[in-house]
Amino acid sequence: MKLLDIGIDYGDLSALILTIGGCLALVGAVVIYKKWSMGNHNIENEVLMWAGGIVMLIIIQVFIKVMFGM
Repeated sequence: MKLLDIGIDYGDLSALILTIGGCLALVGAVVIYKKWSMGNHNIENEVLMWAGGIVMLIIIQVFIKVMFGM
């Protein structure tokens, strides 16, 4: 099934979203490590923000698979 007839397959879109989530996880880990190593030990909010964003991307990816029967 094509997405709006522009040649993007839903499976490809789902994989792209999961890949973006993985890249964001790496960026978030580096940002949190940098803050931790600079002496800022109050990083709970930062961790929750990055983790929440990544979980949301994973939920969207699963929703796309379920919605379009993949």
